[in-house]
Amino acid sequence: MNVRWEGVDLLAWDAAHAAAAASLQQDSAYGVAMQKLGVPVLRAQVEIDGAPVALAQFIVRRFGSLGAVALCTRGPIWLKPLSPYEESHAYAALKKTIPLRGLRLVLFTPEIAAGQPHGLSPWRRVMTGMSTVMLDLTPSMDNLRAQLDKRWRHRLVGGEASGMTIHRVGTNPGQFRWVLETEMQQRSKKGLEGLPVEFFEHYVASRAQTAKTILTLRADIGRGGVNTIRSAGIARFKMSTGGEVITLAGTYF
Repeated sequence: MNVRWEGVDLLAWDAAHAAAAASLQQDSAYGVAMQKLGVPVLRAQVEIDGAPVALAQFIVRRFGSLGAVALCTRGPIWLKPLSPYEESHAYAALKKTIPLRGLRLVLFTPEIAAGQPHGLSPWRRVMTGMSTVMLDLTPSMDNLRAQLDKRWRHRLVGGEASGMTIHRVGTNPGQFRWVLETEMQQRSKKGLEGLPVEFFEHYVASRAQTAKTILTLRADIGRGGVNTIRSAGIARFKMSTGGEVITLAGTYF
């Protein structure tokens, strides 16, 4: 098993990311945007007999010459099915070869539900997994509407009757900045936290393809989880879509 840390093809990465419907944190454009904010980012491709089997993006926090913490959030992206045994070797290879000096703390939070077999099971879990809502968009529109909570459905009907018009815009920040300003007002009013506004602009500018609009990006970040204590209203909003509440396996060291 070999790990390549240099020369990873980002176009191939983007294609694999889209095919796997992988998390925002494993999107190459997410890494580019974080780099523009001054955050170190590492990308790796794991290969078996020369064939790529996994992609992993790490956000890094350095502590001078002492060492660094590297976090692979909701990854890696698996390019083919591997057994837990094979996955464990991939994780070990990533941890062993990561190009960081000094003390290294390498953390993984795999995109897998708690209780499912995975290659990190023998490792030490240092944090329990977050809970989130996954909504399958493949059913028909009628079925999707039918599974909505009645209050959610009532608000949807009201929105559709409001005369609101949706316009598709480009990637010029001036065309979507009002959405970000509204978001910042909501954060201030409700005590919410999130990525800085600059991240969104860097992210949109970094994408080779503009398939994701600022609204779908905001929805992607909304996949961040459900917290019925700190953000009960947001949690109810998400769960009322009729999606499945799942808890991820957690963070491993």
